[in-house]
Amino acid sequence: MSSAAKGFDRFNPIRLWVDGFDWFGRSKRTAFALVWLAFAVCGLTFELSQMRSDMPGAVAVAAILGVALLFVPVVGHGLRRLNDLGWSGWWGWLLAIPVVGVILALILCLKQGRPAARHPDGGLRTIGWAMACVVSVLIAGRAIWAPFTIVSEAMSPTLQPGDLIAVNTAARTYARGDVVVFRHPVTGQDHVMRLIGAPGDRVQMRDGQLFIDDSPVGVVDDGVFSEPYGPRGPARVYPLCANGVVGFGAACEKWRARETLPDGTSHPTLNVGNRSMDNTGVFTVPADHYFVMGDNRDNASDSRLARAVGGPGFVPRDNLVGRVSLVILSSAGRSLLAVWSWRWERILKVVT
Repeated sequence: MSSAAKGFDRFNPIRLWVDGFDWFGRSKRTAFALVWLAFAVCGLTFELSQMRSDMPGAVAVAAILGVALLFVPVVGHGLRRLNDLGWSGWWGWLLAIPVVGVILALILCLKQGRPAARHPDGGLRTIGWAMACVVSVLIAGRAIWAPFTIVSEAMSPTLQPGDLIAVNTAARTYARGDVVVFRHPVTGQDHVMRLIGAPGDRVQMRDGQLFIDDSPVGVVDDGVFSEPYGPRGPARVYPLCANGVVGFGAACEKWRARETLPDGTSHPTLNVGNRSMDNTGVFTVPADHYFVMGDNRDNASDSRLARAVGGPGFVPRDNLVGRVSLVILSSAGRSLLAVWSWRWERILKVVT
């Protein structure tokens, strides 16, 4: 084999990736630098995709999957490089620390190797390898979904306090009727609401009925929604009741209806009674913004409230985190670990 062919084989991307899973060998400076730079490019691309809404969702997915696939090889080549320098493998975990990790990586890229090499304990190395693999799987999952816990009554009955939900964070397009997670424009906290108005829509509430572009949306009565009165979920929130003040554990009732948006999607809503937000002015949704509302119309701080009084107002597109797709687990108690308080009928429930 010629020297050129040997050089290509040494830095073959597949070979570099595979060698990163052998934490007892050695890596030259160029090998480590190539793997580390590829990892850094993927990470920076993903961060950029989160800041810019005009980047295709496929770019974000590809970037985070690249980070996941390269995480173990980066750690592996880092340890192999430390072997080549004769340093303790414990230094390798500094690669995971921001700024410090970059400095160590630069040192590993520039420093000459030594003839002698140190090999850390095999048992600890095996445990570390397993942990790195677990982290890679968790990073890969970030490309598709993220978990959130519901703490308020704003989206009842669709979502209940104590629901653990799966959110599709790779979503790049949204439509009326989608249940979305968004960052509050003022507080920066994550909230969950239903997307009601798209850019250019005219949204208004008249006597408790929703109007879009000056036309009333379809509404049909859907009976009574009843739940035991008491604290629910990790925030221990209490529901509002249409049947007045009720005792602890008594039936707390609300009027339930099914609302159908102009594009044909439908969802349940709850109504407690006459409230100030049952009648509003006309909201014209600006470009690159959305109008969101809670399904529990009388117990939701949504786009009907301006930011000056604590509401989110119009939600910028860049503040959308993702689309809610599934209830993974649900607990009426303080913790999801309280098995006795699980709502079994809500586990793996599809959100529409």
